[in-house]
Amino acid sequence: MLNKKFRLNKGNDFRKVFKSRPVYEGGLSVRAISKDQGQETRFGFIVSNKVEKRATKRNKLKRQLRAIVAILMPQINKGSDLVIIATEKAVHETFGELRGDLTNAVRKLNLLHD
Repeated sequence: MLNKKFRLNKGNDFRKVFKSRPVYEGGLSVRAISKDQGQETRFGFIVSNKVEKRATKRNKLKRQLRAIVAILMPQINKGSDLVIIATEKAVHETFGELRGDLTNAVRKLNLLHD
């Protein structure tokens, strides 16, 4: 589970990120904005009821995305807000495919450092 300081919680925070342009990769859509470099990178996850009707499947997908973010967090530049939105295709992807999609999306946003 992500620590509270790494989560987007307020609707206003989500609205700010939604003003940015999305990057589509596989079954994911990722939006990001940059903030002050000294701040922590925060993440928000959206898996709509339209994507999957069963809550157990939606929650499993969110848990997988949080686990992937925890793995990628040391490589992501500090000071950004990201919203990761799952599409219908993401429900049928494996953990490895989701990890590749998210890694490529963050790379396209130029938020990875090596």
